[in-house]
This record gives sequence, structure tokens and C-alpha cells, in this order.
Amino acid sequence: MSDELLRVAVLPGPPVRFVLEGELDFGNAKTLVRAFDRIPDPGDTIVDLTGLAFIDSSGLTAIANYARKAMPHGRVTVVVPQAAMRRLFSITALDTILAVVDRAPE
Repeated sequence: MSDELLRVAVLPGPPVRFVLEGELDFGNAKTLVRAFDRIPDPGDTIVDLTGLAFIDSSGLTAIANYARKAMPHGRVTVVVPQAAMRRLFSITALDTILAVVDRAPE
């Protein structure tokens, strides 16, 4: 799936892997939500933000809502190698409900 500023690749799992590139903001967060919605019974999931240059609260909300949906069935790991972006997950306490790592698990 893609938008002018955001590309989302969904790689089958397990675990299902969402690979994001570009910018995730209010204008295109629905693109990510639609990609999440394509997985009806999420289990273990990796959301890879390595290729993301920007994320705002709309993007964080989309990821948090997906994590709430997935939690009874599996764990959501978010790959965030950028220190400034990782700080957002800490400030918003999302790192308490998500596994936030700086590189993708093997």
C-alpha cells in the first residue's frame, strides 16, 4: 500500500511484518490503519520504522491501537533505530506496551 508520502509493505509471517518508508502523519495514517486492518487476527507482529523519516501523534496512535488489538494474540515489536523517534515512544509511554528495539529481530 502506498500514499504520496508513505509506503507500507506487508510481509507475511509469522511474524507479520509491516515495513514503513517515508513520512507517517495525520494526512496518511489511514494508509497504515488500512494495512493493519488487512490482518484480521494479528499475532506476533513487527512494525519496522527503519525507513521512516517522520512520525506524528496520528502515526503513534495508529500503532498503539493496532497493538491493543494484537495484544491478546501476540506481541508487537516496533523497530525504531532513530534515537529521536525512539524518544517519542518513551515520552508517550508506548514503550511500556510495545517492544521497542533499534534493529529487527532475526
